Amino acid sequence: MRSIAAYVRRHHIGLLALFVALGGTAYAVQVAPKNSVVSKSIRDGQVRPRDQKLTKTITYPATVSVSPSTGVPQEPFTVKVPASGLVSIYAESEIRKTNGQAQFPCSVSLSLNGQAPYTPILAVGFEFDNFQLTRTAPNSENQGVATRTQAGLLTFPAEPGRQTFRISYGAFTGTNCQFRNTRVVIIPLP
Repeated sequence: MRSIAAYVRRHHIGLLALFVALGGTAYAVQVAPKNSVVSKSIRDGQVRPRDQKLTKTITYPATVSVSPSTGVPQEPFTVKVPASGLVSIYAESEIRKTNGQAQFPCSVSLSLNGQAPYTPILAVGFEFDNFQLTRTAPNSENQGVATRTQAGLLTFPAEPGRQTFRISYGAFTGTNCQFRNTRVVIIPLP
């Protein structure tokens, strides 16, 4: 017991600093997870509508069957593109190839103002018979990835102002695909 008391007397400042640091870390973890802001972190009136980004999330829950002759465009949606002319896009979809041997059999594409060509934002490069959740990934030539850690945003240029976007499902020659629970998030970049 004397050795513990002697240790505390010699290191009381260091121990006090350790407990303060641990207490502060525990408080910070409780208030907000990493890289986030929660309601407790903001006083009333601090966040105004102009501070909020104009992020748009579109969800298509229904299952859609697609063959090479029936590309299926979905309902258009409007996004206000800022003066920077840049938007980031994240997409995910559960995709299943029902037949065929194509290298990139199924894809989700994006069109600006409903005009062709559609730009692929998500394509799968593997053979599968069951639904697989696939996400966009930068630097992968628009091929989708299955893991959340590899997923990421794709950034595209667009004319500033209100723009109409539309997604379309596609299937490569000789392949039939099904898509469900598709979600597209568009984030205007300031």
